[in-house]
Amino acid sequence: MKKIFFFSFLIYFTSSLCAQNQVLTIHPLKPESGDTVTVTYIGDLAKPDTEISYFFNYMGENRFKNEIIPSEFQNNKITGRFKLPDTVLYVSIKITNGKEFDNNRDKGYGFNVYENGKPKKGTFFTQGAVSLYNKYFFNAKVDTLKAIQLMEKEYQLHPDLKESTLPIYLSTLKLDKSKEAEAVKLATEYYNKILETGKNDNFTERIVETIVGRDHQKRDSLINEVIKKHPKGKAALRKQYIDFYFMAMYLPDSALTRYNSIVENFSDIEPEMRTQLTHSLITTYRGLLDYDNFEKHISKVNDPSFLAREYNEIAWKMATKDKDMDLAKKYSEKSLLNVDKMMEVKKPETTRIIFLRNKANYLDTYAYILNKLGDTQGAVDNEVKSAELFNWENLGANENVVQYLVNNKQFEDALSKSENFIKDKYGSAKMDSLYKVAYIALNGDDTGLHQALENLKNAGNLSYIEELKKKMISMPAPDFSLKDDEGNTVRLSDFKGSVVILDFWASWCGPCIASFPAMLKAMNELKGEDVVFLFINTQEYDNSDEKRLEAISKTLDDKFADFRVLIDEKNNDQFLVGNLYNVKAIPVKFFIDKQGTLRYSSTGFESEEKLVKELKALVNVLK
Repeated sequence: MKKIFFFSFLIYFTSSLCAQNQVLTIHPLKPESGDTVTVTYIGDLAKPDTEISYFFNYMGENRFKNEIIPSEFQNNKITGRFKLPDTVLYVSIKITNGKEFDNNRDKGYGFNVYENGKPKKGTFFTQGAVSLYNKYFFNAKVDTLKAIQLMEKEYQLHPDLKESTLPIYLSTLKLDKSKEAEAVKLATEYYNKILETGKNDNFTERIVETIVGRDHQKRDSLINEVIKKHPKGKAALRKQYIDFYFMAMYLPDSALTRYNSIVENFSDIEPEMRTQLTHSLITTYRGLLDYDNFEKHISKVNDPSFLAREYNEIAWKMATKDKDMDLAKKYSEKSLLNVDKMMEVKKPETTRIIFLRNKANYLDTYAYILNKLGDTQGAVDNEVKSAELFNWENLGANENVVQYLVNNKQFEDALSKSENFIKDKYGSAKMDSLYKVAYIALNGDDTGLHQALENLKNAGNLSYIEELKKKMISMPAPDFSLKDDEGNTVRLSDFKGSVVILDFWASWCGPCIASFPAMLKAMNELKGEDVVFLFINTQEYDNSDEKRLEAISKTLDDKFADFRVLIDEKNNDQFLVGNLYNVKAIPVKFFIDKQGTLRYSSTGFESEEKLVKELKALVNVLK
C-alpha cells in the first residue's frame, strides 16, 4: 500500500554448552558440512508451543540464514533435525515461545562447524562476529570482550584470514572503550593503504566508520577521496549503486542514466549486487509505469517477498492515477498470490506478524481497486479481511470498510460499524462524516443525529483515555540542563508544576518534520493550559554547534517559530539526554506530569488527527 552474518578449549565450550548441562544437546558433537544435526532441548521452555530456530552463519558481516527447525515435542523434550550446508561456519540456536526466550543465561546456544574432525577455518571468527547480534538472535546480552577474543583466536590459527576480516575486527575492537584508540589508529593505517593502492577498497565504508563514527561529513569526505583516486573501484561502485537505489524509488526519470553508467563502467559486479541492481531497475520501471520493461524484468525474479511488494506498489500507483484499472487489478492479485506463498513456509512469529501486516496492506490496495472498478461488494469483502488482519486497530482500514459499505448501500452495516468504531476510540472526522451519511440514509433526515453522534464521541473519548491510562508508567523524569537555540540554559526541573512534553527530533528525520504541523496545532489548541513543549534536537550527524544550529534553522521555518528547541549535548557518538531517556528511535515524545514524574511515551508519527488527539487527551489526564 501507500506503502548472513576459540579459545583452545573449544571442546570444553561445546560440551558445556550442549552436553554437560543437558539442556540443549547436539549430535554429532563435532558436526561437519553435509551432516544431519539432531538438536534436543529439555529446558524450561520445552513445551508444545515453543519453536527452535537455527541461524546458519557465514563468513562476513550480516550473512546468515534463519529458519525454524522442523521438530516434535514428546516426553517433555523438543527434538529437531536439519542438514548443514557446505559454507556454513557457525550455527546459532534460538529457543522461544514468542514471548519468552531461553538464551542460556545470556550466553546463547550454538555450535562450531568442523572439517575432518577439526574446527573449520573461520568458525571462531564467525562465532565472535555473530555474538554481537545476541540481542537480536536470542534477546541476550553482548559480550564484546569475548567476541574480540574469539576473533583473535582465529587469527592465531589462520593468520591469512586477517586481511579480509580486519574491518569487522576493528569495528568490534572499537566497541571496547579501552581499545577504542587502538582501533582508530589501526583503521587509519588501513585506510591509508586503501587510498594508496586501491586494494580492498570495498572495505572503505566500514573502515571510515571506525575512524570517524557518526560524523557523516568527515565520513563522506574520506570515502570520496578513495573514489576520486580509484574511480572504478569497489567503493565507487557501491556509491553509484546507493545513488541508483534511491533514484529508483524517488527519481525514476534520472535512475536509468545511473544504471547505464554502472553497467558500462563496472564489469566486476558480484552476483548479490547484480540481483540488487535488477531489483532497483524493476523499481525504476514501476515508478515510470513502464509496463513492458517492468514485466520483462520482474518475470525473471522468484523472490515472493519482492514480487508481492512491487506488484502491490505498481497496482496502487496505477489505481491512484486511474491508469489501466484492469491491469492494476491483475498486478494486485499477483501481489496477494506472492504474499500467500510467503505464508506457506513456517516462519518465526515475529516474521509472520510482519507478513500478515503486509498482506493487510495489499488487501487494502485490492479493495481500493475493486471499488474503483465498481465491484463495491468485493471492495467490502477484501477491506474487511484487511481490517481483521489489523485486529480492527487501523483507523484507515476501518474508515475504508465503512466507506465501501456506504458505497454498496449497506447503510445498516455502515451505521453499526461506524457507531462501534467511534465509541471504541477509533473515531475520526471522516468516520463522523460516514456515520452521518449512513444515519440519514436509514432515518430519512438528521433528526437526533447531533445528539447521537455526541454521545458516541463522548463514549469514544472516555474509552480512549482509559486505554491511555492503562499504558501509563510512573517513574522520576531524569532532570537535565541544556542550551536552547538562542544559547540560554534550560533545566527540566524549572518547569515543575507544569505538564511537560519532550519531543526528540533531528533535522534529517522525515517523520519528525512531518509531525510538526500537528505539534503546532496541538500547541495552539492547548494555549491557556499549563503545559510546556520542549523540542530536543538529538541524533544529528554534524558535530559542530554552528552546523547543528544551521540545520535546525533551515528545518524550522517561520511557521514553527513558536517551538522552543533545546540542543542535546554530544559526547563522541553519544547524545546525553537522549541516553538519559533511552531514546532508540525518533520521533519520540515523553509526557511528564506536574510533579516531575514520567508518565507516558509515544514513538513515531501516523497522522495529524491522531497525534493532536493523543496530545490533548494526555494533557487532560496529567494536568
